Amino acid sequence: MTLEEALIGALVESLMFLEDSNPEEVDPDSVVRAMENIMAPFHELEEDQQLALRDRLAQISRQENDNYDSRFIAGVADMIGLPSQSDQE
Repeated sequence: MTLEEALIGALVESLMFLEDSNPEEVDPDSVVRAMENIMAPFHELEEDQQLALRDRLAQISRQENDNYDSRFIAGVADMIGLPSQSDQE
């Protein structure tokens, strides 16, 4: 496993946990605050790095066997607010 794979995996797992947690497990306000804090550094990346992360997430999504996980991973780039190639045109 590479550092990139480990970091992207941690990102996805953290967001998935927060997104899927119910109010009895994690306070909803804390969920929002945690997700904002997790996502904020990705907005500071250079645009080419943001596009590369979007591409990598799409690739990981296609390799995922679990349908729910695959769809969630595919949505992470939009959840974070990463630009897409079509935004560049």
